[in-house]
Amino acid sequence: PERDVQWLQTALQQRPDDAELCEQTARALQACGAGDQAHALLFDYLRLHRTPGQEQPLAYVLLGMLLEDAGASVESVELLARLYDDDHPVTAHCCRAQQAWRHADWAAVEQQCRALLALSPGSHGARRLLASGLMRQQRFADAAAVQRELVDALPDDPSPAWDYLTAASAAEDW
Repeated sequence: PERDVQWLQTALQQRPDDAELCEQTARALQACGAGDQAHALLFDYLRLHRTPGQEQPLAYVLLGMLLEDAGASVESVELLARLYDDDHPVTAHCCRAQQAWRHADWAAVEQQCRALLALSPGSHGARRLLASGLMRQQRFADAAAVQRELVDALPDDPSPAWDYLTAASAAEDW
């Protein structure tokens, strides 16, 4: 595997703008136990390829790696969020919401999800995360209201309906 990583790194030197190759190289590095190198590679790519107002899928790859890596610091996720504060605030709020979830900071989950939804009302992932955070705070009526929004937005998906019934029942909203 280490030899494959070297080949990927060589290829990436020849094609530094190839996002897919960058992701593949980072994942290979992580699989070989070089998580810090994978994180640094993705951070460097994201810094060099910033496009104001445009979402960068690799930001979410890096976020996932940072959240999965027990050794990754809170500062690393915050650094990623700050990278997008001005260019794509939805990404910044997503980073902070996921970090808050990781640390069971339900008030921060709510704050970041609501800020994200104010910018991107159609973000079903943020809405789901918000509803789950409200459930963790035992704010069942609020969670039911958010779940109801998901039921309306995703009529063909049975999952929000069950989650809505759970939250409404917990709120004793028969």
